[in-house]
Amino acid sequence: KFGDNPKLSGLIYPIMQAVDEQYLEVDIQLGGTDQRKIMVLARENLPKIGYKPRIEIMNPLIPGLIGKKMSSSDEKSKIDLLDNEETIKKKLNNAECVAGNPDNGIMAFLKYVIFTIKKDKKEKFIIERDKKYGGNLEFSSYEDVKKLFIEKKLHPFDLKMAVAKEINLLLKIFRKNKKELEKHWSEAADEVAKALSEGKSGAFITLGDPFFYSTYIYLYRKLKEEHPEIEIVTLPGVSSPFAAAAAAG
Repeated sequence: KFGDNPKLSGLIYPIMQAVDEQYLEVDIQLGGTDQRKIMVLARENLPKIGYKPRIEIMNPLIPGLIGKKMSSSDEKSKIDLLDNEETIKKKLNNAECVAGNPDNGIMAFLKYVIFTIKKDKKEKFIIERDKKYGGNLEFSSYEDVKKLFIEKKLHPFDLKMAVAKEINLLLKIFRKNKKELEKHWSEAADEVAKALSEGKSGAFITLGDPFFYSTYIYLYRKLKEEHPEIEIVTLPGVSSPFAAAAAAG
């Protein structure tokens, strides 16, 4: 796998990941199915060096709306918690979802998120359709939706709009405070703009990369929207996951 000349970081980083659970003193470790090999490495080898085995829990990975992986840099591939209803409908409408093929992000989200919630609440998943297209459909299980979709008796657009509606219901609670958050972000952007207009310089210092889960992103967006005349230069940083691998060689 590493070729004839493997890098030291490729050998050390998996070991660092495996011993995390020991040094964090956790009892249970949660990760995606893509971390299975690391969890197996920890489970099988940590007891050999005197550490206790932990409970490893894995959850499925949900593909992005576009392509196989969600990307923080690609707005079309993901849903943001503060996306408005129309934005979510637009993203879902443009998502990859080929008729008859259930291998996509929409079906995965439906299976692992929406139907999990529906079962807990003992509710049905409803797809609203015009009567001329057969009327509404009600489902008690993901398997029933999948079967109809594979048989091409359920149109991708109808599925997309039903999932979009469910996502909007889930995000309703986050939108309650959006106006307040927007107000604070705008105030922060105005303060920066005022200081710059007075001839001062400004810098936003972050740990790691500014676009890697940083609050800098919100200020950056507001300055771009409300003060487009301001020149912004973003210097890429090194996030901790990549710094650790690089430091290992």
